Amino acid sequence: MSLKVTSKMGRNKKPQKSRRQQVRRLTEPADSYSPTMSRPILPGGWQVNTAMFLLLMIGTLALYWSDLRIGFFIIDDYGYVTDDPWIKGITLTNLRHILFTPHFANYSPVHLLSYLLDHTIAGLNPLAYHLSSNIWAGVVAGCVFLVALALTGRQMIAFAAAALFVVHPAHVEAIAWISNRKDVIAAAFTLPSFVCYLCYRREGDKAYWWYGASLFLFLLGVAGKLSVATFPAVLLALDLFVEKRPLKQSLLDKVPFLLVGVVIAVGAASAQPPTGLSVAAAPTAAITAAALPWHSASSDAGTESATIPAPAWTYAVSPETSAVRMVIAVSASPAKSR
Repeated sequence: MSLKVTSKMGRNKKPQKSRRQQVRRLTEPADSYSPTMSRPILPGGWQVNTAMFLLLMIGTLALYWSDLRIGFFIIDDYGYVTDDPWIKGITLTNLRHILFTPHFANYSPVHLLSYLLDHTIAGLNPLAYHLSSNIWAGVVAGCVFLVALALTGRQMIAFAAAALFVVHPAHVEAIAWISNRKDVIAAAFTLPSFVCYLCYRREGDKAYWWYGASLFLFLLGVAGKLSVATFPAVLLALDLFVEKRPLKQSLLDKVPFLLVGVVIAVGAASAQPPTGLSVAAAPTAAITAAALPWHSASSDAGTESATIPAPAWTYAVSPETSAVRMVIAVSASPAKSR
């Protein structure tokens, strides 16, 4: 009889222990990112993560569906899209010009390649360009989810962070204005570059293919918009403050990122015109002169030029800037709690 009682008590202890383990898994925080962590970089299973990624994309498309009825804007859309002959056909000449020649006082070849793809598919239908921008924004939202998931290990926290990123009103300009698509394009490549860098640090210094993928994606991102050139500073902050990596080692593998940023920065700097351009000398400046309220026409009787004074610079919050801020906040919080 005693043997039977003992066996029943032994059987009762196992479910109680398993229930305690289940409660502990639900209540205790997951391991935050560290190069020696035991959990996967993207925990939760690829099926669930893919579903959340797609759900964020669908939510972005639903949120910005109304901009599909908007046509082209006067400012910049004509210079970048409708009046740009280099996006009207996939030819070797057009590709060479896009990749190696500044355009519209800027150098962002990946940005222009997206217009080339849109024109190849739909011509000059503005609905297609707005839909393309919305899809790019949805990809960025999904990438924010992946970055937050890699740093925190919690799916719901990562999904909430990405959802807040989607509904933030600061991103409306970058999504609804076709010419400002460079912001979302840059973020769509830079955020996966960050995830690849986390995989590189997780796998050790021998995982150079992750490092190469991170560098290549960074190249595409900075070729989408120059503001991404500050991204190596985020990687350096991750190494120093989260991983507690030595400064010398942290700096060495940032050199290729810095070189890529410098090359693109030189190209962008060479594209910037001096102030006081005439319409005859710079046809693309005529659009800005006609659209901006501070332009002034020349009063000389024999000339038909417009002079554009240099306006005071204004800074907007771009998606990649917001994403970087979110990455720093998410990565710093678990380090601070430890």
